[in-house]
Amino acid sequence: MANLRDQLIGQRAHALIAAHARAGIVPEPRQVWVAAARLFKASPVIQNASARQRAACAVSAYWKVFHRCDWSFAGAEVELGTGRVDLVWTTPEDLVVIDEVKMAGHADLVDDAETVA
Repeated sequence: MANLRDQLIGQRAHALIAAHARAGIVPEPRQVWVAAARLFKASPVIQNASARQRAACAVSAYWKVFHRCDWSFAGAEVELGTGRVDLVWTTPEDLVVIDEVKMAGHADLVDDAETVA
């Protein structure tokens, strides 16, 4: 379970992804960094510089690795009645994709000690 700081970083990461998606932009890492700097300046969290870096890195990786150009953005932090989901997309086949972007560290769940060293 994520702590409050992780949740706040995650919400900001979702907001950054949503802002670019709504604008129809697949951002370069530098664009993500600038947007993250503005967001975290306007709405800081504890240890703001490292929080901003975590969010910016996660958002850049999301766009590079997980984004699908043929999906349409439908929303961020969407309340479904039984809970809230991070990102919602629709596919050309009218399928709904719920994408959960997690910011919490889970090093304690990794079996290989060298991976987390």
